[in-house]
Amino acid sequence: MLIQNKNSKKYKSIPAHGGQGLIHMKFFHQEFQRFRDIDDLPDPDPSCAKTMWNFIAYAELPVGSTIGRHEHVGNDEFYIVISGEAEMEIDNEFRTIKTGDIILTRSGSYHAISKVVKKLKFYAFEVMQDG
Repeated sequence: MLIQNKNSKKYKSIPAHGGQGLIHMKFFHQEFQRFRDIDDLPDPDPSCAKTMWNFIAYAELPVGSTIGRHEHVGNDEFYIVISGEAEMEIDNEFRTIKTGDIILTRSGSYHAISKVVKKLKFYAFEVMQDG
């Protein structure tokens, strides 16, 4: 059993897909190698080798920072907004996102976050597609 607590994790501040400024992230329960070089996660449990999720992360995007427009290939990504407000683009469609929103970006779609009005706090879940 692997239980991690958000309050005991340290932030990793990284640029986000060519965006402005930094995003502050705490990574949890990663099964694949992405981001492992910037975090202190234990090696994946071999019994989980056939799972289809990549990572779970808690993130904060400050006013003035952005997540650059990018495409995920072979995975879907969910965002659950805990607090804040910003603009999200998915495939040239722009919407304000805010507390309580749950957003799905599909493999092959382009997405970005900009115009952060109030610090955006959210969880991101990345799930690999089969095949």
